[in-house]
Amino acid sequence: MEHIVQLGINIDDNAIRKAVENDAKKQIIASIEEGVMESLFSTKYYGGKPSPKDGFNYHGEQIMMNWLEKHQEEIINATAKLFAEKLAKRKAGREAIQRAEAIQRAQED
Repeated sequence: MEHIVQLGINIDDNAIRKAVENDAKKQIIASIEEGVMESLFSTKYYGGKPSPKDGFNYHGEQIMMNWLEKHQEEIINATAKLFAEKLAKRKAGREAIQRAEAIQRAQED
């Protein structure tokens, strides 16, 4: 006994193409995001120095070091002023200041 079965397959080429393109886009975007995050926030060090690929950390450190170098005197003066104010509020600090002033007066005479 033979049976004849007709089978029809309807393949939507556009839907398959769009699905493949969307999947490829997701994979590419994920790969790019991973690369960007790795290069920006990497903590890899080679020979004690950040690698040249260590973008965000290395450049951020360079910017900060340049700024600190440029404003070094201002930072030291502001810190010394704050330290002197805090020290002057304590008994031991006031006594140290009085001794320093006495020594300074003695050297001037």
